[in-house]
Parts: sequence; structure tokens; C-alpha cells
Amino acid sequence: MKKKYLVLDQTDQKKPGVVEKDFQKSEPTDNSSQIADLTGIGFGIALPMAGGALLGSFLDKTFSTAPRLTLGLIIIGIILGISNLFFYLKKMEDE
Repeated sequence: MKKKYLVLDQTDQKKPGVVEKDFQKSEPTDNSSQIADLTGIGFGIALPMAGGALLGSFLDKTFSTAPRLTLGLIIIGIILGISNLFFYLKKMEDE
């Protein structure tokens, strides 16, 4: 048995009415690729910065140079994150 629903029919402006239509399932939209793209962009920016902070902190403790190496590696991580963003946008533009 097909499901049906009622719809307000306004095709005839002088005499609007209610029409019964068959229920059709709409195709699910596939947002998983867009979510994966956005997640990839986020990780591509965040991971180099976090890696620079962790590695810099470790090296600063090892060589007693706080906070020089941490700040330097965070700045390098920011530059790498931004370059990852531009690389990804260029790749998306080519597709």
C-alpha cells in the first residue's frame, strides 16, 4: 500500500484546493564527502601548529631554551598550516 499525503494545490488561484499525492522517498543527500573535506582542512591547519608546540616544548626542556624553540616551531606550524590550506584549495579548484 502506497502512502499518500495531502498538498495544498494553488495552481488555480481562483479555486485553490487540496490534492492527494503519492509519498515518494527523497534521495538522501551525501554530505559525508563535504564533512570529510572540512575535517581534512581543519586537521591540515591544526596538526602542524600542535606538533610544533609539542616538539618545541620538548626541545626547550631538553636544551633549556624556553620559549624560543616553542615559538619558532609554532610559527613554522602556522606557515605549514596556511600552505596546506592553499594547497587544498588549489586542488579543489582544479577538480
